Amino acid sequence: MHESEDFIEKAIDYGNELNASTIKLNEGLFILQPGAMINVKDTHLLISDVEEDEIFKIFRLPNLDYLYSWGEKGRGPDEFQFVPVTIVNTDSSSVNFYDISRKTLRYYSLTDTALVGLGEKSFSYEGQQNVFTDITMVTDSLFTADYGNQETNDDFEFIGLKPNSETPLFKVGDYPSEDLTGFERHFADFKTAVSSPDGKKFGYFYLYHNLAKIIDVDTKEVREVIIDDDDLNDKQIEQGVFQYRTVKWASNDYLYVLGLNEDRDVLSEQIDEFLTSLEIWTWDGEMIFRAKFDRPIHDFTVTEKGGKIIAYSQLNSSELYEYNLPEIVKL
Repeated sequence: MHESEDFIEKAIDYGNELNASTIKLNEGLFILQPGAMINVKDTHLLISDVEEDEIFKIFRLPNLDYLYSWGEKGRGPDEFQFVPVTIVNTDSSSVNFYDISRKTLRYYSLTDTALVGLGEKSFSYEGQQNVFTDITMVTDSLFTADYGNQETNDDFEFIGLKPNSETPLFKVGDYPSEDLTGFERHFADFKTAVSSPDGKKFGYFYLYHNLAKIIDVDTKEVREVIIDDDDLNDKQIEQGVFQYRTVKWASNDYLYVLGLNEDRDVLSEQIDEFLTSLEIWTWDGEMIFRAKFDRPIHDFTVTEKGGKIIAYSQLNSSELYEYNLPEIVKL
């Protein structure tokens, strides 16, 4: 691993508020508590939910036509003992789920009528004691996973793995909280990650630090981006309480980020009025766009091909929202 010098990025001002078109879901269809929203090859939208017998809702893109619900909790071949925490998908022809109970990746082909099982591969490393809570697909043969969340692990944030192989390909990333270890450090330095579909870049944003890192997959060079935001000058920021951002989707050119910039108590207690924001970044660590959503948005994905941001709000389980991609995005 090659750690580069810190790079300070000045956060840009908020632009004009983003305005949504409302997509009413079919009568009787609800999204109660989505775990993930995944754009699958710009042909389908997959949303995971907490329901026992309709875990995944599948829509056809670009018009968001509802197709079907699929997936049950259980121990059968196509059932899940636990609702998948991680849905692993980038520019892949399959949808991949990490099965916590079996430490495997389960592969499915997504069609207009069903998810068809393609088999599974083991996903673990020799001596592993923890289960992964975040996995990112870089290429078909390279996945990164959160690593150093136990006292027994050495001092890296991510581990690179090939399915069906217990030999790590690499370990990379230094934790910001040098005085902490194990799970305490893992939660203090919690982050969300994405990769570019071409497999060249891997990036992650910290929830409790105004900080991002971008890794060159070939050289393992790490670019650390420290974010300087004048909009936070009047905020009383307490480490471990104030939440900054989570990254939701990436193309070969851009990273799309959900901006929070508030205490977690405010985010939960004022859920019906606090406006989150959209941030767009380049893989060089430059913020090129920032604007508030017109309503509290809590999750989204992007289809650059369709020119849309598809979003969800916890305030209404029977609606989705569409926003046009800003003109700054060059398609």
